[in-house]
Amino acid sequence: MISVLTVATLVYAATLVLVLVLVLTTVAVQLWLISHALRDTRVALDRVREHTADLQTNVAGVAELTEHNVQRLERATFTIEETLQPVIAPSGVLVR
Repeated sequence: MISVLTVATLVYAATLVLVLVLVLTTVAVQLWLISHALRDTRVALDRVREHTADLQTNVAGVAELTEHNVQRLERATFTIEETLQPVIAPSGVLVR
């Protein structure tokens, strides 16, 4: 009787060890895949950072140009209003 229990215990222990090996191997493989995915993500983000480094300079140039053009338009509008003020002033439309 003891030999049957011993054999059953050894078979059960071997099964547990095999299942544990399979689970740990699966976890190791998944961690390895995650590490590769994270490495690829880091490489892609580095590439994005390299290609967008000049973006701030370009956007600053566009913003400066836009601000410059707005100022030019404001000056031109003011000049036109000042020029037309004597003509339109009697009607009271453009008087400030």
